[in-house]
Amino acid sequence: MVDAKPSQVHAALLLIGLEPGRPGSFKWENESLVPIAPTGDTVTVSIVHRNEDGVDVETDAAAWIRHAETGNTLGTGLDQPPGWVFAGSAFVKKAGREMYDADGAGTLIGLATFGSETVAFTQMISPEASLEEPVWVAASGAIPKFDTPVIVRLRAE
Repeated sequence: MVDAKPSQVHAALLLIGLEPGRPGSFKWENESLVPIAPTGDTVTVSIVHRNEDGVDVETDAAAWIRHAETGNTLGTGLDQPPGWVFAGSAFVKKAGREMYDADGAGTLIGLATFGSETVAFTQMISPEASLEEPVWVAASGAIPKFDTPVIVRLRAE
């Protein structure tokens, strides 16, 4: 849970000079689902928490995500590991008024591609379990105990 709305984070990313692109999406083409990768300026996503010794520890967000079968953390073993981009969500009409899609959907930083993320993972991962078996889970040994306050840091790369 984050105290800021995705639209507020969008504004902050604009203030540090980043340019938004567009969230990823999928389209049907020749009877198959074709991924359209998200675009935007590259963003580094890290998480800060205070450990048991009272020391602030900053960790790349990928270290908190592991493959359910192999146990490897996100991006391990790849020549060009995927990253994150300032996709910028989109404005949509709901109930007759225009709103920032990520505010309504609650998709500030997306690992799976919902199409409304403010910050999107560059590797396309479908949120539909019927299309793609979910394999990414929380790296329980790497994350602090439940209810530990954290700071999510987004930086221009």
